[in-house]
Amino acid sequence: MLEFVVVPLLLTFAAAIVCGIIGVLTVVRSNTYVVGAVSHTILAGLGFAQFSNVTNFIPFYISPDAAALVTAVCVAIVISALQFNGRVKQDSTLSAVWAVGMAIGLFFLTITPGYQTDLMRYMFGSIATTTIDDFYFVLILAIVILLSCCFFWRGILASCFNTNLLRLNGGKAFFFELLISILSAVAIVALVKAVGIVLVIALITLPSIAALGLGLRLIPAMLVAGFFAFLSSVVGLFVSVYFDIEAAAPTVVVLAIIVGLSCLTRLLKKRFSSKIS
Repeated sequence: MLEFVVVPLLLTFAAAIVCGIIGVLTVVRSNTYVVGAVSHTILAGLGFAQFSNVTNFIPFYISPDAAALVTAVCVAIVISALQFNGRVKQDSTLSAVWAVGMAIGLFFLTITPGYQTDLMRYMFGSIATTTIDDFYFVLILAIVILLSCCFFWRGILASCFNTNLLRLNGGKAFFFELLISILSAVAIVALVKAVGIVLVIALITLPSIAALGLGLRLIPAMLVAGFFAFLSSVVGLFVSVYFDIEAAAPTVVVLAIIVGLSCLTRLLKKRFSSKIS
């Protein structure tokens, strides 16, 4: 019972912290497509780890989580470098990275003997089957993200709203751009445990869209977005237990409903304010 109920709830709480912080930064910086590109390239690292572990291509065990984390961070660094230098357009970079990452992952999956059930968990998520080790892994990543944002908050804030001013004032614009990208990659790996590669972009963006849609400032929006992520994940978890399905899909559906209610609330608020004035 502890493994089946308490651990998924604890992991959901840790994941909500990640959603609140990185999700708001992602939406404010209009970097949602970067999240999609990085999340799908994780499949390359996972596929290689699985191939190596099954065939003994490398004579030691490669942790899928470690492979996913290294792949995500490396891809985030490459994307940040290319975008910051302006060598290629953003959509071209992300589309190429997205496609190549998926192709490499599918290649390793194809040549790996047997049916890869573990990778299906990474693709579509399976929070109900997470272990205490999964919780510790996500919690450590959440703490790293939280502490990094607290320590570099001013630079991150400047990078979100006025990168050009940060450059003119001698600020380390590329450093903070790179930092946010790496933290986003770490967040993606953490959230894949909850909803999988396919739907991780929804878990990062939808709670923040709902929170920012209420007209909140940055830090309050992070807190509210984290609450929305936690609430939707808990509802999705109980729905999955009741109907014996994976929790990712109902979690995203609940988030979509929350976003709709947020937009409706703001619309009613505007109309009410206009009538009073």
